[in-house]
Amino acid sequence: AERNQARAALEESARTTSEILEKTMDGFFAVDHAWNFTYLNPEAETLLGRRRAEVIGKELWKELPQLIGSPFEVNYRRVMTEQVPIEFEASDASGKVWFEMHAYPSGRGMSVFFRDVSERKSIEEKRLTTSKLESLGTLAGGIAHDLNNILTVISGNIGLAQIEAPSDPRSLLSYLSKAGQAAQHAARLSGQLLTFSKGGAPLKRVASVAELLGRAAEFSLYGSNLRAEMDIPVDLWKADVDPGQIEQVVNALVINAREAMPHGGTVSIAARNVELEDKPGALLPAGRYVKITIAD
Repeated sequence: AERNQARAALEESARTTSEILEKTMDGFFAVDHAWNFTYLNPEAETLLGRRRAEVIGKELWKELPQLIGSPFEVNYRRVMTEQVPIEFEASDASGKVWFEMHAYPSGRGMSVFFRDVSERKSIEEKRLTTSKLESLGTLAGGIAHDLNNILTVISGNIGLAQIEAPSDPRSLLSYLSKAGQAAQHAARLSGQLLTFSKGGAPLKRVASVAELLGRAAEFSLYGSNLRAEMDIPVDLWKADVDPGQIEQVVNALVINAREAMPHGGTVSIAARNVELEDKPGALLPAGRYVKITIAD
């Protein structure tokens, strides 16, 4: 009688446990020592995208081969080998879906509770990115202010030198003019840093793209053994842009070309008017654009 009562109590406990696992909001699965599935609750079916009837009695690694070589396999095998519980977080192969895992050794093998924490990870990542941008903005603001002070001194002295220089030596005035242009360009970049540090929007205005490209190419290639080959039509449209940012992008591309061709060469800069139609899946909305191509 006592044995029957104990058996009945054990069966009742098993039913209660099964009901809890069936209704829990966490995914749960169990495998035996041979890594064969012995149980899978409804939430685990949803999270793993597999029906329990398809996997019960089958090997974990064959049914979920994407786990091989991942942190999931490393930790699961450690649970089995060392007989210790392990808690960890890991993502699927795409890196977009994150899971919080709680794996435990059991008398028959291993039991795993898990849940999708992708939303929490996304919030944490955004918070971290915001914090980094705030710190970077503070640093950029400090650098921009210091740079502005230095540029004021440079530009002022260049202006005085141009006034005091005799009118005859044209080469000297030419060099001073180029130095002044470079200082003005640096001042515009400093302004970009200040805009970024304040979290401001680009300072857009209607500008001549042809002039921006010519000025940026001349500045970036000055003093190098490269030459610019400009292919820009006379009827190239103007565009509503932030001139400083456009010049900054062109400068970066041309400087990359200089580093890629240390022994000299040609940088081709072309621009074309483009009218885009409204098409499904298009990267840009329909409208008039200026297409810029830079190649080395």
